[in-house]
This record gives sequence, structure tokens and C-alpha cells, in this order.
Amino acid sequence: MQLFIGGAFQGKKEYMMQLTGVSEAEILQDPAVSETKTYRAIDRYHLRIRRQLEQGQDPIRELERLLQAQPQIILLCDEVGMGIVPMEKTDRDYREAVGRTMCVAAAQAETVYRVICGIGQKIK
Repeated sequence: MQLFIGGAFQGKKEYMMQLTGVSEAEILQDPAVSETKTYRAIDRYHLRIRRQLEQGQDPIRELERLLQAQPQIILLCDEVGMGIVPMEKTDRDYREAVGRTMCVAAAQAETVYRVICGIGQKIK
């Protein structure tokens, strides 16, 4: 698995596509779609985590299932843990879930890239 993280609109998808050769058609962009086997990459993974929380699912368990089924998947996720701490508990819980899930993803990833302003830095 490969992980690409960074702020919103920082060029993660474009950087990943250039680096890996994955085409737009091979990227799952809709967090509501549960079938992932036909895709090489999942964009906006943070929204997938939000949806899992709303459905009462454990995002870490869901990530582990995904990685077991598709160990070569590429994940793209916005960094949501920086900045102002949300006032609403559900928003804080979401932010924490994304952070904890991405820690698990990074630990299991072959490579991790952080992308800022379209420039990627390999951090693992």
C-alpha cells in the first residue's frame, strides 16, 4: 500500500498519478461506493472515514479489511488534524478517527508521501 497525505487542494492526486502512472479512471473518488476492487487508488479517504463513523463502523477495522483484500491499494487522505480544534464533539471525534486511522495506514504502508503545493516528499 502507498499513502499520500497533505492538506486539501495541495495536489496529492496529481502528484500520485504522475508518480505511479495511475489514471483518473482507476481512482475511486466517491466515499459512498463500497466496492473498491476495480480501483487502484482511493481519493479523499478522510471522507470515507466520516461515512464509516456515521454508519457506526470502526474505521481502523475497515482499513484493515481493505488492506487485506487489496494490499497494493493507494490511499489519498487530507490532513484534518492541524489547525483549530472543532467545537463540536462529533467533529473532534472525526478528526481523531482520521488521525488514528492514518497512523495505522502509515505503519503498514510501503511508502508514505506528504504533498504540499504539489511537491511531494517521501517520508517513509
